[in-house]
Amino acid sequence: METQPIQEEEEEEEEEEEEDEEEELAQWSPHVQLLELHKERDKGLGFSILDYQDPLDPGRCVMVIRSLVPGGSADLHGGFLPGDQLVSVNHTKLDSLSLDQAVEVLKTAPPGTVRLGLCKPLVAVEEPQRISQGSLSHTQLPVPK
Repeated sequence: METQPIQEEEEEEEEEEEEDEEEELAQWSPHVQLLELHKERDKGLGFSILDYQDPLDPGRCVMVIRSLVPGGSADLHGGFLPGDQLVSVNHTKLDSLSLDQAVEVLKTAPPGTVRLGLCKPLVAVEEPQRISQGSLSHTQLPVPK
């Protein structure tokens, strides 16, 4: 009978791990920012991308900026960060494309101004602990000896 509480604890730990995994899922703002980069002939835009499979929708992949090329166009612009979701290049939406197709869209963008649609990651904000005023008035601070 002693194994019963141990099993319950293991089940509780598994549930907590599942909740933690759900909280750690990548999510992006629904607001699309349009940013412009200058693309020179025979040069890239100064970033690399990866595809991220949406765990909530296994049929959906999103394109995410993986890294910036130091001194590259995206780095010098200042508005691009690793983790940003890339949703469009000029007038081409990337939501239904594979990684290879998205890379091809980026590579074939003509020199000059390239308009990129980005969604920034949502940052989880922890709720501050609430302290009632009554507890503040009775708080005792340690007295140095």
